[in-house]
Amino acid sequence: MEHAFNMHAKKGLIGRLQLTCTLGYLGSLHKLDPRRASHLTGEMLQRADTDKDGLVNYAQFHKLYTEFVKAYGQPGQLPAAEERPEGVSKEAWEKEAVAALFKSHCPNRHKADQVPAMDAEAFVKFCNESTLVTKTFTLAAAEVIYARSKAMERSKYMHFNAFKHALHAVAEDRFDDYSAIVDQVIAHSQPSASGGGGEGGSGAPDTTPRAITPRAASNLGSPKAHTTASSNSLAAAAPAPVEAELKEQKKKKKGFFKRLFASSQPK
Repeated sequence: MEHAFNMHAKKGLIGRLQLTCTLGYLGSLHKLDPRRASHLTGEMLQRADTDKDGLVNYAQFHKLYTEFVKAYGQPGQLPAAEERPEGVSKEAWEKEAVAALFKSHCPNRHKADQVPAMDAEAFVKFCNESTLVTKTFTLAAAEVIYARSKAMERSKYMHFNAFKHALHAVAEDRFDDYSAIVDQVIAHSQPSASGGGGEGGSGAPDTTPRAITPRAASNLGSPKAHTTASSNSLAAAAPAPVEAELKEQKKKKKGFFKRLFASSQPK
């Protein structure tokens, strides 16, 4: 548990996105619906975050996770990332165009000495640019799928096998076929000029800040900072079909945090 926490922590603290990745690494989100998992993670953070800064330390996380296990039981063993999901043809699973697509969206794709890898921000941006985001499959759901899939490799970041499993999870969540999702992302996705940096910690594929202020970078774990940094950049790059939805999500999140701040003030 402590290893999973430290893998995603920055200066001994984790925020909402890092909490999602930590729970995913521990296998706790594997059988949960992405929307339910996202909602549950938000509730857990609110309960543990006693000083309301959007961050929790290891002691707070340990107490919270102990309660989580009591309520939901011990997580089961995660499937191996090398295994092809049942019902997916070998031809579709080994499609070369998918490998090229993955690499083109990796923040460290230009570094020959590193294995191509995605962080959470890069994967969410990929889903958005590939028109996978809909009213039912949201950005938050994409974060959960990222956390669940990369855990299959026991890695801090997502590599190619986990990426394919993530696409399969997206297909299942959208009640679609894996081959159809692959064809869609190949047809719509374009190489990303930047991405990554959403999880914090060391050993990132690319540690160079991208379109984010130093103040925001130091608080990427907080819900408010995540909303400002991720939603704004994604909305700017959003295709027309999802731009309105992104604006609506941003409006709702802003209203939520306004009400949360008001309720925390002394009466």
